[in-house]
Amino acid sequence: MKVATSPIPSGQFHREIARISGNPIFSAIVEAMFGWANEHHRSIVRAPGAESVTLAEHERIVQAIEQ
Repeated sequence: MKVATSPIPSGQFHREIARISGNPIFSAIVEAMFGWANEHHRSIVRAPGAESVTLAEHERIVQAIEQ
């Protein structure tokens, strides 16, 4: 798996990992987490420089999955 150079929305990335896991509880947790984050932490994910940090984090997640 390779992280796209054109970033997909973070929520979509995490939802896809949850879907691939086949674990409906994990999917429900991801949905609840994004619901809470959208309501309370929007400014954090929109902060200057956040996109490059998010891409680097996603790349590390993909590398861990591949191992």
